[in-house]
Amino acid sequence: VSTSLKANLLCIFYELRKAWYDGIHNLIYEANSLVALKLIRENGNVFYPYYSLIKKVQYFASLNWIVSLKHVLREANSCTDFLAKHCVTIVQSIKV
Repeated sequence: VSTSLKANLLCIFYELRKAWYDGIHNLIYEANSLVALKLIRENGNVFYPYYSLIKKVQYFASLNWIVSLKHVLREANSCTDFLAKHCVTIVQSIKV
């Protein structure tokens, strides 16, 4: 993963996808990347480097369930901080 923004977007994508396939119907997702959340909330630019990844996140967020994406400070949420630091390693080990 080339940037921390891409790592954050990948974590959000894989965690939303997992929650959807696990049958969760109401989800509050707390992320510490304000930039990632802003990109997900906007329609975005097709020429943006992570456009396709952002669209995948938007797709899962738009399915028939309640998803709330919230920003939290990294210092205030040690769980989010841990996941952000270790998600890339976990994601790379998943075989689809």
